[in-house]
Amino acid sequence: MKIEIKTFMYDDWHFSCNTYVVYDEMKNCLIIDPGIDDTNIIDFITSNNLDVKGILLTHGHFDHIRGLNLISKHFVCPLYIHESDISCLSDSTLNASYLDNCVFQTEAKPEIIHDGDVLKILSKDITVIHTPFHTQGSVCFYMKEEGLLFSGDTLFRGSIGRFDFINSDFHSIKPSLNKLKKLPLDVRVYPGHGDKTTIGSEVKSNIYLSKI
Repeated sequence: MKIEIKTFMYDDWHFSCNTYVVYDEMKNCLIIDPGIDDTNIIDFITSNNLDVKGILLTHGHFDHIRGLNLISKHFVCPLYIHESDISCLSDSTLNASYLDNCVFQTEAKPEIIHDGDVLKILSKDITVIHTPFHTQGSVCFYMKEEGLLFSGDTLFRGSIGRFDFINSDFHSIKPSLNKLKKLPLDVRVYPGHGDKTTIGSEVKSNIYLSKI
């Protein structure tokens, strides 16, 4: 079954992440990093008669979770986050919402995911790859059969995520990136910010991958 991806983001805003709605031919879908607190995602899902099966968080920073409360009012589905980032859901210091002069909290009750977990949400399996350095609970979601990687703030086109937050871990950069470097070169990467890329392009031109 073919997997489709719809990307959402704020226009011309300095603190915006990519939110992805991923769906299959059975019209089952999941939402990755609901960082938008408007109704565009909800409108897309309802107008296409999609059935939301889960919300996946690559990590707990507020620009990736800002839309959780709004979406949770419309769809009842599991929320998945790595255990090391659970505190981000209720702590404005850890989720960095203070940087936008606000306090973000959610009462959503998450399902805990770990490195190597295989999520059977859509017609294609999704493997959790734990990549702690941007936050200690940062993960990527890998759909091997489709050759897709949702990399959050671990890997960008030509760069990687910051590692100067209170819950960052500088020493985990190399082992985290090495996990991604081992993936097939033709894997398409959908990052948390910016344009999509491939593992091959990043191995060749991204200094953070090419020098390790």
